[in-house]
Amino acid sequence: MIFIEENSRIWDDRSARNDKWSVPVTSEMIRQARDGSWSIVLTTEKPVPRDWFPERLDDKKVLCLASGGSALDQYIHSSMATKAIKL
Repeated sequence: MIFIEENSRIWDDRSARNDKWSVPVTSEMIRQARDGSWSIVLTTEKPVPRDWFPERLDDKKVLCLASGGSALDQYIHSSMATKAIKL
């Protein structure tokens, strides 16, 4: 499966350049999210409006569609929601 090796090489390169999509969330980001200060982006720069989400997520299941095991599902699961469901 050549595409797997190619994808791995590309992400290794992005990680080496500290690409924002390859950097793990920090303990501080998790603390802030637990305190209610969080945002999620669907595009490269624009956060999803907070009023698209319920006021509380700590009792919700959140689907992290196409998150690929990224920081997003870890961020949501560890800080805001009961369970981050990854497809």
